[in-house]
Amino acid sequence: MIDTQAIRSKILDLAMRGQLTEQLPADDSAEELYQRIQKEKEALIAKKKIKKEKILPSVTKDEEPYSIPETWKWVRLGDLTTKISSGSTPTGGRKSDVYVLEGYPFFREQNIYNDGIHRKGLVFITEELLNSRKNSVVIAKDILLNITGGSIGRCALIPDNFSKGSINQHILIIRMVEPALRRYIHRCICAPFAQSYIKNKAVGDKDGFSGGRCKKMLIPLPPLEEQKRIVEKIHQAFSVLDTIDELQKQYTANLSALKSKLIDAAIQGKLTEQLPEDGTAEELYQQIQVEKQELITAKKIKKGRALPEITKDEIPFEIPANWKWVRLSEILLVQPSNGYSPKGVEYETQFKNLTLTATTNGYFKPEAYKYVDITTEVAEKYYLTNGDILIQRSNSRELVGTSCIYKHGNRAYIYPDLMMRIHTMPCISVEYIDTVLKSTIVRNYYRQAASGSSESMPKINQKTVQNTLVPIPPLNEQKRIVMRLDVVLKEIEA
Repeated sequence: MIDTQAIRSKILDLAMRGQLTEQLPADDSAEELYQRIQKEKEALIAKKKIKKEKILPSVTKDEEPYSIPETWKWVRLGDLTTKISSGSTPTGGRKSDVYVLEGYPFFREQNIYNDGIHRKGLVFITEELLNSRKNSVVIAKDILLNITGGSIGRCALIPDNFSKGSINQHILIIRMVEPALRRYIHRCICAPFAQSYIKNKAVGDKDGFSGGRCKKMLIPLPPLEEQKRIVEKIHQAFSVLDTIDELQKQYTANLSALKSKLIDAAIQGKLTEQLPEDGTAEELYQQIQVEKQELITAKKIKKGRALPEITKDEIPFEIPANWKWVRLSEILLVQPSNGYSPKGVEYETQFKNLTLTATTNGYFKPEAYKYVDITTEVAEKYYLTNGDILIQRSNSRELVGTSCIYKHGNRAYIYPDLMMRIHTMPCISVEYIDTVLKSTIVRNYYRQAASGSSESMPKINQKTVQNTLVPIPPLNEQKRIVMRLDVVLKEIEA
């Protein structure tokens, strides 16, 4: 199965090295951000809103664990915070009557997870007890870090709409001078370097990590705008991994079903990020229509028949805002056409031309052929070119409509009557279209469309294929979908 935790760890590691984002000239430098934070901190001290703390040592070159972009700066976490301190457990703990059915949440280490606060096992305390433990009070936008035991290093971000709560002695409150940093700092603490630091610095019988050590922890600080881009990139990537996790939980015992569900998730935009720089599918669609019209005018392709508009009732699922539903025929250079059916007298024992036999599993089989002797004029019409998609137009009910991409050399093969050939426009990823054709939605559509045919060899026709609904993303996202699916499906195979 796919180790999504290892992938998450790698994503965080790359993010904290500046390798997930661009460093833009328009961003302020981290040095400017750092100096602004120091001024804000001094102002809070002057107003006696926070206490002045011992000055932390500067970060030396020898301490820097790895290279970061020039616009970034290595700093200590304590220089960015107004508070780093642990709480305490009320006397008697669970054996006393300090916990109440309703009141203020009292967080323990079992409630703290990287994805947020988990409510299982959450207990509550009275307002009176909360007010008597002011150093342990948790407020909105705080970061909570587990500092002992098996859950050491788990780190949760307190929601912006949170009121008040409290913590026990196994948790640190980390409060930022500038709350805008909190999402990036939370991800930074969850990253491999910080996690290694926390575990290596833990001491004592319960592997405790102190507030003092936390203040000295090194942080790779980017400019604030880049922090926001990093957090968004991580969120997008983790959302994809969440989808994979959910599918793996449901289909662990059935890898074939898992593959199908991953393909379905991919063509719904759930395995990739939607990036503004990709543009929109509408722009791509308009480009295709212009290119097709130029080819029609030059008499290189024929004008196809008008297709019915796509109605809301036809749309099987929601797609991202920058995608577009189209009919397959609208994005094809070569429209669906059936292959050649050799006559008995045309079969020869020695090579003349080659015709494919019907595939049965969605893969092209170059070894599965029959020799035929046909005229060049006939062969010209049915020769395959690299990038053609072959669709099984007649087979068993289970296999009718299976598809594959032909990649075995131009004019090496012709295709038989049991198959249909299409070819996409150059600005559409043929691999992406083949992925759509392999999805559950399209496979079921072809099976149902073939229902009126003979049960032994049901058929789908050209009109059915032309009208196939296809969710189109921008071209760059099409390529990302194909690459991501390729990696994920190979991991499942392994």
